[in-house]
Amino acid sequence: MYIPSEKTLLALVRKVVFTRAKNRCEYPKCGSRIHLSPHHAVSRRNYAAKFDPDCCVCLCDKHHDLAEKNREKLVKTLIRHKVRQDDWGAYLNGQKVVLITDKEKQRSIMYSKCLFALKEARLK
Repeated sequence: MYIPSEKTLLALVRKVVFTRAKNRCEYPKCGSRIHLSPHHAVSRRNYAAKFDPDCCVCLCDKHHDLAEKNREKLVKTLIRHKVRQDDWGAYLNGQKVVLITDKEKQRSIMYSKCLFALKEARLK
């Protein structure tokens, strides 16, 4: 079982988020290609969500700042504009996050998930 470092895994999450978003801000009616960064819609203090690309969106600096001020509004906006599916809100509220206490096992699982998500994003 391969256990990546946190730095390696976060770099992979970033790559997945950017690829899935086609290197554009995912905020509705924006689409900017400059100053992009992945935004964790769930606090990175939640170890399970920290490495989950499904908990992230690609945002430009302007919308990233707005999202930091009000995560809940961001989630509702993305769902309303169908950037994410309806069940994403339940997922982000912790109803679908599986917590694994073994951090190394968690990183290994998320690494596999990221590789799969990256492959899937490239096929679209």
